[in-house]
Amino acid sequence: YLRLPSILHILEAKWASTHLGTPFSDKHADNVSSLLTPLQQSRLQHEENPYWRKFIPPEYLGIFRAPMSPLPFMLKRLPSLYQTLYTTILYKKCNRCSKIPAEAGLCLTCHRLICFRGDCCKNKKRACFETYDHMLSCGGGIGGVVHLKMGSILLMAQKRRCLWRSLFLDEHGEEDKWLRRGYPLKISPLRFKTLERMFIDGSFVHHNGEQWVTDAVNY
Repeated sequence: YLRLPSILHILEAKWASTHLGTPFSDKHADNVSSLLTPLQQSRLQHEENPYWRKFIPPEYLGIFRAPMSPLPFMLKRLPSLYQTLYTTILYKKCNRCSKIPAEAGLCLTCHRLICFRGDCCKNKKRACFETYDHMLSCGGGIGGVVHLKMGSILLMAQKRRCLWRSLFLDEHGEEDKWLRRGYPLKISPLRFKTLERMFIDGSFVHHNGEQWVTDAVNY
């Protein structure tokens, strides 16, 4: 076995090197309260502050700290009216090129504005457009984008892409692709929950298998 120093020896050596001494002693608390002003006390490192003496510095015991409870995966919520989403994003500038996209897309996972098939944001190293490039960094190559002018959802799984249905329907429950009819569109909670469930269990990768095309790098 490797003979490594215990964590207590490491902590004692670290604390002993400070000019205030070890936090486990009353002398340290007296030195802090008598020698330092309140402003100086607020600027102390956690290993020098007597109020931290019941805690172990996180950089030494980071792997032993209790993990945070994982939150359930949820897609970013969208406005109830498509007109609200459309008018909000229509003249927004892209975060990468600082220009108004000719074709705008909105990431369903992080709500980042994307230049849909825009040469201005093309990744030359990967030879791909921003949508595919963003999916790699945001969801490991898996994700979805709302095409602003068409209203439909573009699903991506690595280099495969599929055009899914629209989340917004008119009062008759019908889609309005490319917004040609101009009717008010409201979000469908059932479709949104269905899409969210498909993201959670990964079933959207197998959804409409015959409609998947391997040219996601062109989007």
